[in-house]
Amino acid sequence: METPQPLHSLPPTSEMEQAYLNRDATYDGVFFLGVRTTGVFCRPSCPARKPLPQNVDYFAAPLDAIMAGYRPCKRCEPLNVQGALLNVNEKRGASRENLTLGGSLPHGRADLS
Repeated sequence: METPQPLHSLPPTSEMEQAYLNRDATYDGVFFLGVRTTGVFCRPSCPARKPLPQNVDYFAAPLDAIMAGYRPCKRCEPLNVQGALLNVNEKRGASRENLTLGGSLPHGRADLS
């Protein structure tokens, strides 16, 4: 059986680092960053103070960050996509119990259409 390929691959780490340090909004939705010291995940364009690069984890989708134990930032609202709140449960076909009790969920990029 062939190994499934990820639906969304991340840019190189150095590119993502420059994007969040420069608050580059063109990378919003391309990746999300989790800050280990605060437990929060953000968009690259977040106006909050920038974390040290060694304290950052990168994710292809908001659900990946949530499943890794991060919560959404209250400043940049990474679950709010172009004015429409992304309902992670509906977009992934998951129940609230799966998210809170650690049930398994499909991996890959959220369908934002």
